[in-house]
Amino acid sequence: MSEDLGPEGKQPPTIDCPPTWTLTSLAAIADVALGKTPGKDDYRSEGKCKIVKYRDLGDDREIVWTNREKGFIECTRAQTMNLRRLSRGDVLISASAHSSEIIGRKVLYVHYLPDDFDAVYYVGEILCIRVAQEETPDLPKLLNYFFQSIKGYKTIQAKVHGVHLIASRAAGMVVPVPPKANQQRIVSKIDELFSRIEEGERALERVQKLVRRYRQSVLKAAVTGELTRDWREKNNGQLESGEVRLARIHKAHREAWEKSELDKMKAKGITLANDGWKVKYEEPGDVVTDYLGDLPGEWQRVRIDAVGEVQLGRQRSPAHHEGEFMRPYLRVANVHQERIDISDVMSMNFTPEEFVTYSLRRGDILLNEGQSKELIGRPAMYGDEVPGACFTNTLVRFRATSAVLPEFALIVFLHYMKSGDFQKIAKITTNIAHLGAGRFAEMSFPVPREEEQRQIVDRVDRQSSVYSQLIAEVVGRRRHVSSLRQSVLKAAFSGALVPQDSSDESASLLLERIAHERSDASVQPRRRPKNRTQERV
Repeated sequence: MSEDLGPEGKQPPTIDCPPTWTLTSLAAIADVALGKTPGKDDYRSEGKCKIVKYRDLGDDREIVWTNREKGFIECTRAQTMNLRRLSRGDVLISASAHSSEIIGRKVLYVHYLPDDFDAVYYVGEILCIRVAQEETPDLPKLLNYFFQSIKGYKTIQAKVHGVHLIASRAAGMVVPVPPKANQQRIVSKIDELFSRIEEGERALERVQKLVRRYRQSVLKAAVTGELTRDWREKNNGQLESGEVRLARIHKAHREAWEKSELDKMKAKGITLANDGWKVKYEEPGDVVTDYLGDLPGEWQRVRIDAVGEVQLGRQRSPAHHEGEFMRPYLRVANVHQERIDISDVMSMNFTPEEFVTYSLRRGDILLNEGQSKELIGRPAMYGDEVPGACFTNTLVRFRATSAVLPEFALIVFLHYMKSGDFQKIAKITTNIAHLGAGRFAEMSFPVPREEEQRQIVDRVDRQSSVYSQLIAEVVGRRRHVSSLRQSVLKAAFSGALVPQDSSDESASLLLERIAHERSDASVQPRRRPKNRTQERV
């Protein structure tokens, strides 16, 4: 095979195959073409002529046919623009991306085209490989499997320039071609083994869902009192009443408010002459949003802001990029589920007065204010990972009063995120969900006495350890099963997957017939295709 370097200096892989096989350029056996991209105003939200884009190349190596916004074009307009149509049996490769390493990561075989569409077209970020299937019906699927292999990916990468794979260079890619009879045996064996691998992946996915469901059931039991029912029964008669608990909650709320106000006035240099400022205190309001259901009689149901200060972070602004009081700050990218990521912490100016409002303390809980809908409200506890840090308005801070343990509050917020309750109160703007500090503050919060909170935290921690072990095992097995695909493909294209029959007609003779067939087709007058499976690229 050719050893020329690609435009980025990447060496094509060496392909070793059995003697009855042959290596040839893609152009010798297939038509290779990039699609054409319509103008922005040409797209429609519905219609009979479908446009397949890069995002429609699914991760499961199938086209995602779900009707997405702006996924169609008027059929007459498509014909006027000479857009390129898809046919059953085409092999598609992602050919343009924001990063060169992504090119060639998505490769798929077009098994079918839905009858719902009169025609299906593909855009310029997709490369289409079309093989005449009369002589070699199994060759398209074989090429599909080759480009899914590690050597196939490296073959593609050697032809990438910048962040594009152009058709003329792709046509020069060298591919292995087995004898015709062997192609059928290889494809059948790969199909069989991949089917078994997919069955294993589906089984592991079901197990993973069950484990996650178990985790959610533990969280729900924790916040509704079911997890510690036996503890309450054992301590029956020793638990304080709900009224006493509520009085403690109100007392802790007032103490936290007074401390916060004193800190703010101290930062401003205000000297207090009397206690008149305390008249500004307001008792917590009533619960506005409640998804908790029934709670034990000894517990109390209050608003979130009755047991903790709720504060939205400060907005980022160019005016704060420099200043006398530069401090590190956390943003949504730093807050993952139950984990603070400090690999990319930025700095911004926070004055001493602002620092009092937006600084973080050990035990504060940060929640994603703006996120994708399924991750809205994702919480993590700050453990002083970045001393002296503040936070931006992509986060909401919850600072617990003495009425609740921060660890217990984290469990409540995890339950709300996992159960989808945060999604219910979120507002969607430009595809981003916003939790809203005010809406969050109005949600209900369950408050058992401190001893039971500790019991809940301990029991959830033990269950979480079991959950983490189960998830780690399932994820490890899924990675192993996924790696089996590459093992199968490696064996297939080294000739080790199926027996090699020396009586098979050599691939070189097959290529000669393909060349004659393609040569004859090129001099025939062009005819209108009878259906889309016959249409050329």
